[in-house]
Amino acid sequence: MRKKAQVRGMALLSGLRFVEKRKGKEGLRKVLERLDKETQKIFSNIVIKEWYPYETAVKFQKALVEVIGKGKEEILIEEGKFIAKDNTKWFLRLFLRFATPQKIIKKWPVVWDLYYNKGKLKITTLKENSAVIRLLDFPELKHTTCNSVIGWGFYSLEKTGAHNIEVKETKCREKGDNYSEWHIKWE
Repeated sequence: MRKKAQVRGMALLSGLRFVEKRKGKEGLRKVLERLDKETQKIFSNIVIKEWYPYETAVKFQKALVEVIGKGKEEILIEEGKFIAKDNTKWFLRLFLRFATPQKIIKKWPVVWDLYYNKGKLKITTLKENSAVIRLLDFPELKHTTCNSVIGWGFYSLEKTGAHNIEVKETKCREKGDNYSEWHIKWE
């Protein structure tokens, strides 16, 4: 039997903190009210290192887009940046201080595995000011997660001194491609 996709509690907790910081307890209440009762129950008792159904994150992200983003998925890029910042409080903080964009990108596959039990992040090209990243073997992947991942990447690149960062999605699993792929450029 194939194991279902899961997400680590640290990502879910950071998502909650993002909403609360952005819109306060009332904003968080509105987002959580959009979730079904079972998902609300999961969010009431999240443990950082535990694994939760991937759909829990997707449902939360969709509610976040509806309530906080007013229908615009760009809010998820901001959420991804916040998750990265929130989680680097306890891992990667020292590494980010001394890393270059290339060195941090080489760590992205390891970071992916900290957050998700499915999919493999693969660096197909890494140059001085660009990279091509693929996410393979994650059939359940939803575009909401991709936006959050892009935000995480933006934050980590910015912290290593990159600027004028551009990300272009060239393949999308949810749109029928075999994998998701991003072309990233920076100065």
